[in-house]
Amino acid sequence: MNSGQTALVSIKTFSDQNLSAMKSVVRELKNTSIIKKISSVYKVSRPAESLVALRDIRKEEHLECYAAVAEIESQLAATELLQRLKHIEKLHQKEYLRRSISLNLLLYAEDVVMSPELSLPHPEMHLRPEEIVLATEIAGSLHHPVLKENLARLAQKFAKESWGEFFAQGKSLFESERESI
Repeated sequence: MNSGQTALVSIKTFSDQNLSAMKSVVRELKNTSIIKKISSVYKVSRPAESLVALRDIRKEEHLECYAAVAEIESQLAATELLQRLKHIEKLHQKEYLRRSISLNLLLYAEDVVMSPELSLPHPEMHLRPEEIVLATEIAGSLHHPVLKENLARLAQKFAKESWGEFFAQGKSLFESERESI
């Protein structure tokens, strides 16, 4: 069997189920990928003026969610992996135009893609502390293929910014569903 490609995927929950919703996503990801590492889970709270939402149709006043980033190895092509992530999101959709889970394909190997279906690396990854800081926690030496910087260096600009607080260890996403937070 060929080795897969390394990818980074951000996981955000906007529901009241938080950790249990993330655990469900991790189970779904394990069906098609090998999860190599997962960051800590952070409770994210940022005011509207600090949001980067170029394509966000929800236009929220502020961002409140729980976030983690997973480093995975996948046999799927980048477009297939993105379709899988969209399918997982749809499983958790609460109502029309309202996702309770947001999954973003941040990086896929060293690929640089700009198409209507897929943009790699994710065009806003380096602007969102809940993605770049958490990606750095598990893969800080990876390089952003467009900006030509390692992730740890890109995350430095958020070192003094208040954007979130530690909520749980990433390994808790692999534990059983016995507790619901």
